[in-house]
Amino acid sequence: MNMTTSGINTGKGRRRPMVLFTCLLVWNNVGLCAGVTEASPQPIDLTALPFETLVNTEVVSASKLAKQVSESHTAVSIVTAEDIRTHGYQTLADVIGGMRGLFTTYDRRYQYISGRGNGAAGNFTGRLMVLLDGLPVQDNLYNQAYVGHDGLVDLELVERVEYIPGPGSVAHGNNALLGVINVITKKGADLNATQVATEWMSRGGNKQRITHGQRLANGADVLLSVSRMGSDGQPALYFPYFDAVGQSHGVARNLDAEHGTRLLGKFAFEGLSLQAAWATRDKLVPYVPSEHDQRFNLFRQLKDTSGFVSARYDATLSAQLKSSTQVYTASYENGGMFEYEGSQPKAQYLKSRIGGRWWGLDQTFVSNAWAGHILVWGGGYRRDDKQQYSWDLYTADRTFSYVDPDAYDYTTRLLNLFVADDYALSDQVRLNAGLRYDRATIDDCSVAPCRTHAMPVQWSPRLAVAFTPTAHTSWKFSYSRSFRLPTANDMPILGRDRLHQVARVNLTEAVVLHDLTPRTRLTGSLYSFGVSGEYLVDALTGRPDYNARTRTSGAEVQVDTETAQLVRLRASLAWQLARDHTGAQQVNSPHTLAKLLASVPVADSRFRIGLETLWVGTRLTSPLRDARNVAVAPARRLGGYGLVNLTVSSQAKWHGWALSAGVKNLFNRRYESAVRSSFPVASPSGVVFDSVLVGDRTLWLQFSFDHWN
Repeated sequence: MNMTTSGINTGKGRRRPMVLFTCLLVWNNVGLCAGVTEASPQPIDLTALPFETLVNTEVVSASKLAKQVSESHTAVSIVTAEDIRTHGYQTLADVIGGMRGLFTTYDRRYQYISGRGNGAAGNFTGRLMVLLDGLPVQDNLYNQAYVGHDGLVDLELVERVEYIPGPGSVAHGNNALLGVINVITKKGADLNATQVATEWMSRGGNKQRITHGQRLANGADVLLSVSRMGSDGQPALYFPYFDAVGQSHGVARNLDAEHGTRLLGKFAFEGLSLQAAWATRDKLVPYVPSEHDQRFNLFRQLKDTSGFVSARYDATLSAQLKSSTQVYTASYENGGMFEYEGSQPKAQYLKSRIGGRWWGLDQTFVSNAWAGHILVWGGGYRRDDKQQYSWDLYTADRTFSYVDPDAYDYTTRLLNLFVADDYALSDQVRLNAGLRYDRATIDDCSVAPCRTHAMPVQWSPRLAVAFTPTAHTSWKFSYSRSFRLPTANDMPILGRDRLHQVARVNLTEAVVLHDLTPRTRLTGSLYSFGVSGEYLVDALTGRPDYNARTRTSGAEVQVDTETAQLVRLRASLAWQLARDHTGAQQVNSPHTLAKLLASVPVADSRFRIGLETLWVGTRLTSPLRDARNVAVAPARRLGGYGLVNLTVSSQAKWHGWALSAGVKNLFNRRYESAVRSSFPVASPSGVVFDSVLVGDRTLWLQFSFDHWN
């Protein structure tokens, strides 16, 4: 938890009411706000909270229980809009990189989230769910969360980012396996202006954005935003493997460019909320991540397009019963154009089209009819009605030539029911229990005739106890279970006879929150979980295991503090031991992650300097395999690396103007990033392609201007 969110801020005037409100909302019952208020805050009567706080706050905290964030069953991490500005975060991947127990892997195509020891390089089927204002935004092909410049929202429009570690299936069902990251966007009233921003970055990078946000006279809230970014990238990238096999001396030229466009619209009036987002990104890549394609330094372009539309209506049915209804539809499409040297005189282009569409309905009820209880129940339905792959072949002049007949086509239907209760046993003890029922069917039409598969019914329980012996200490103990259905990317690998395969995780965790001083908080956790039903390949024999079991244990500790001079510090250390189904250390799973974030006001608090230091420990690459998929060389250990980022930002607008500037990777630390597990191949000289070199120092400068309404 960052110090801004926790409310340890001695600022006065207009900031003080917001600080007090944040303290009460986020850290009730644990006394973190003792440095702001005269006395420790008293417990809030949940039955007196308005519906927006009771239900909607729980959507953004990923629990859907009518209780406060501080009473969640785990240790929640929060990054606010002020933190984003202070540390110059430009993508959600930057935010995640600074959070306790998380890091990201970049292979010059995508950013991948890794958390609590899990996250093999290039593993599209991520184990953490990403939400945008409570709505899952991962695609339905890979379950991939897009957290780079391919993400759906500009960070300047984000109010806060919450990370809730541990299984989240009681609240969110399928795919909330190891944690939930929720991105909460700003309202129009937060701006009440038309804002224009421009940004310049190294290597020809630039970004422009225009946003209009306003609270209208009739109470309606409107926000509209459009942005465009572009970057030439590195002009030359060196790959030792391709040098060893005699291709272009290992240098890829002008194949790192990236361009993207984002749109966001929000409207809220009384109980109705409408939201739409759309994003597209073009990225040139210097290689194809496949051991079957060794061509290099040819034109290869990826295009990712995501979008969704949602509508929610919140209603008060009675003094003791609230309702929230949400409908949504979303889509994702990945297109690729890959040049290769074909048998015809002219070069040919392979064009891929991979798409998915889905829609759903969620209904939630909240009742406080029983003394001491906040009861939440409801259900939902989701249909993934397009999960398709296809490949076309074009000649050099882009004339259509051929369609691959082996296109995949799947449809998934998922019905869920859930109930949860938050019960105050006493002033010191709260009990949190929940249970979710999910039933899915999958239509496989990749091969005629279509076949319908009824998936095993999934039960996702959660039981947690929160004990607050004093106003300064809180203990939490929890058990939870979560699941993940096979994705469209998994299904061709599993085959029709194994589409019933479901991955499950069981986690136990103990959390302590303790105020060392009125301005210093300690957060600690111990956890252990096992994952079953995973599809993994044996590192030594190359044989697939369709019901693999892995085990992970870990510990995390974080200290947050703020001085009377408004110097803020946050230090975290995570240790994790993740073992695969053979007992070996999991691929791309560092034992240690260490982070130190500091910021200090300067020039009479007109500016703030933010310093971020990140350390990622050693990781293993995938082992080298021969043509029979048998390991012929052990995995290689990549060295740990440290990064330092420096940011300077203005703290108040001057006639509507604001300034931010910074350096990412201040000391230009180059490091190896593991590539996806299906790519390890060796050159005749023994050079292995199991990683890429990343870590580009980037300078950036941003100006924004607000024209007040």
